[in-house]
Amino acid sequence: MIGLYFFGYNIGRIFGPEYLLRLFLAGAMSGSVFYLVHHAFLAKCHQHLEVLLENIPTMFQSSTTAESCFGAAIKVHWNLVLMRV
Repeated sequence: MIGLYFFGYNIGRIFGPEYLLRLFLAGAMSGSVFYLVHHAFLAKCHQHLEVLLENIPTMFQSSTTAESCFGAAIKVHWNLVLMRV
């Protein structure tokens, strides 16, 4: 659609106004379909994410490890840096 905004005049002049109208309508319809599919996908993922966030405290309630994962992340990053040298 941005391309039609910038190049619509030239496309209409070269291919004709009917072609430009068809191209514009096809872009609008396909954009609408992708928008609906995207939001349906996000709604499904949102429900799963809420369930996961609600279950995290019960998943790790019996864990005896008190340290954070930040130290392990730093070690992995440092090893990756050393491997590039």
